Amino acid sequence: MRKSSLIIIEDAEAQALVDFIRNPHSASHDEAIQRVVERFLSDIGTGTAHEIAIHTRELRESDDE
Repeated sequence: MRKSSLIIIEDAEAQALVDFIRNPHSASHDEAIQRVVERFLSDIGTGTAHEIAIHTRELRESDDE
């Protein structure tokens, strides 16, 4: 994964991402949600789903320690 730092999002941004995941069609008409999703995708960078899964697993394991 190109970016190795944590991605920090605020509560409203997290809710926007959840809304988009749960109902992408209706959320895609909301410009505020679109901006959050676009910024999140930009923050992820060029990481593949597999790389992101490994990074997320490592973060969860470090939280458990």
